[in-house]
Amino acid sequence: MSIYSMMVLVHVSLGTLALATFWTAGLSRKGSPLHKLTGKVYLLAMTGLLAAALPMSLKIIAWGKPVIGSFLLYLLVITSTSVWTSWRSIKDKRDWSRFTGVAYKGLMWLNLASGLAIAAVGLFVAQQ
Repeated sequence: MSIYSMMVLVHVSLGTLALATFWTAGLSRKGSPLHKLTGKVYLLAMTGLLAAALPMSLKIIAWGKPVIGSFLLYLLVITSTSVWTSWRSIKDKRDWSRFTGVAYKGLMWLNLASGLAIAAVGLFVAQQ
């Protein structure tokens, strides 16, 4: 089994765990022990999933598929933003200025830049 195949297997496994824990946390009573536990497992699963997604995306670009790889990198940015804001909203729920601090602003600029970049890929590269 290749390293890429192993990364895909890890990615799918963590994605399955993330999906199950997302809905378990979402459907359980907010603040309950089940909600808190499955929410933590969800965030950990998503962190691992995103860590595996980066080299997979770069490998796809290296295979000569820049449009698909670029889109996967864009997906990585917006999904990472979602995971980060989920985690920080819990940690900083009483401190709005800390939540919207330097890291938040950096992620927002990264989202804007990556959105413009993937739009350019769609307009100028994918049409070839």
